[in-house]
Amino acid sequence: PYHTNNSAIAILRKIIWLVARDVRESLHGNVFLDLVKDIAYGTLCGVFFVLFLSFLDYRNMFSIRPASRLRSSAYELVADPEWMKIIEDRIDVRFVDLDIYNAMNTEIRRAKASVKSKKIEDYPRAVKKLKAEQRELDKLKKEYNAILSKLGVDLEKWCGD
Repeated sequence: PYHTNNSAIAILRKIIWLVARDVRESLHGNVFLDLVKDIAYGTLCGVFFVLFLSFLDYRNMFSIRPASRLRSSAYELVADPEWMKIIEDRIDVRFVDLDIYNAMNTEIRRAKASVKSKKIEDYPRAVKKLKAEQRELDKLKKEYNAILSKLGVDLEKWCGD
């Protein structure tokens, strides 16, 4: 056998050997697994073959009419705003122009810079300001309740809280 020091090649060779090994050579010999493996390989090879032919048609190596029609109809669908709206709604994503995308990124960068520019020292000052405003609000609530009690009118029946 061929020996190499490259572990990636050795792992790849081991995987290929395990996949290519016939199921009848395994201990159990399950025919169902052999059938599933054959279907999967056939489908995979077919998809790759169609992709390869489409690529050759795209590069104008030779012309395949169905591939050309498929590509042109796909371009028409992508260019249709109504179709794109349906796709956006189904996958919950919005496709935007590059200019809009760049504007959004610029705005996000500006917002991040603004947030970074706010220093941690601003927090205690903001807490002090909030507590002072809360004390002022409490005083105003007491004054409001005192005025209501002096009036003797039951406003809660008419105005609620």
